[in-house]
Amino acid sequence: GVYSGTPTDCYSCHQTSFQGATNPIHTAPSFSYVCTVCHNTAGWSPSTFNHNTQTTYPLTGVHVTTSCASCHANGVYNGTPIDCYSCHQNNFQGATNPIHTAPSFNYVCTVCHNTAGWSPSTFNHNTQTTYPLTGVHVTVSCASCHANGVYNGTPTDCYSCHQTSFQGANNPIHTAPSFSYVCTVCHNTAGWSPSTFNHNTQTTYPLTGSHVTARCVDCHPGGQYSGTPTNCYFCHQGDFQGTTNPNHQQAMFPTQCQLCHSTVNWTNTTYNHDQQFFPIYSGSHQGEWNLCTDCHIGGNYLSFSCIDCHEHNNQPEVNQQHQGVPGYSYQSQACYNCHPTGGGGGLLGRQRGTDGQKKRKP
Repeated sequence: GVYSGTPTDCYSCHQTSFQGATNPIHTAPSFSYVCTVCHNTAGWSPSTFNHNTQTTYPLTGVHVTTSCASCHANGVYNGTPIDCYSCHQNNFQGATNPIHTAPSFNYVCTVCHNTAGWSPSTFNHNTQTTYPLTGVHVTVSCASCHANGVYNGTPTDCYSCHQTSFQGANNPIHTAPSFSYVCTVCHNTAGWSPSTFNHNTQTTYPLTGSHVTARCVDCHPGGQYSGTPTNCYFCHQGDFQGTTNPNHQQAMFPTQCQLCHSTVNWTNTTYNHDQQFFPIYSGSHQGEWNLCTDCHIGGNYLSFSCIDCHEHNNQPEVNQQHQGVPGYSYQSQACYNCHPTGGGGGLLGRQRGTDGQKKRKP
């Protein structure tokens, strides 16, 4: 019943409410006793305190629903740090992908996080670094490229991370002296294998036929890739020397293998004796020989014989058949000059309108 001198400050009447408040704890040493800072006469609760307008640190994201004691430990409100690390030190130290406790890691959490939540991170490697992540790099762990948690000065060349893959590759052997360390020549971030190297467009020697499936080391022995000869004989010398019908060495065959062979395979030649030289698979000579040496006596393919076969090895008879033929001689080159397609009438016979007759001896 005392009316004179009744206090007009809120705390005098609301001390019990003040002391019983827990969120925040009002009995903290630095808490203000001026209740009107946070309350009005509409009621003790809810508070009218607005952290966004009444402090220098606006609350956003999950900070809006976080309890005051989470940031104001032990009820200390004056001088509360506003840097993220002060509250999120445990999150920082416990993070493993990437490891935040690495020596070069930034303590400014806002570089990678915001108040929506500690995880997931908002860090964008593509826009916040000079090395955009593409392909499988998007899903690899940070530690795969940032060994030992080192982030500053990380190399951006492929070899620095893929040295093991480079050294272990055997088709082709990457450790060859002339092999390029610039992995992007043959690979991309979609995966180390398969390679994107295109022999047809990235070299002067397109691969066709059986060359498409051949191993790199078949043409690049010892892992030598620079200056590899593009002539067939370089790789097919063994085939050339081992061929017996015809014997390529004995016949002094040219080493331009493409004259008779293609990249499909060695044995099915593209050589066409009938079109390129003399018809032996058609016309009167079809079926009249067994081996190349029947006409190329002694295996010399630079020369040929027309007069050593069973039909023409009788010179008197052949001389008689050619009586009156201008330029006739019993000599193989003369035979070919007059009979370039093997026909019995030859040039003279065609001039006279006759095909001539082929005479076989038993």
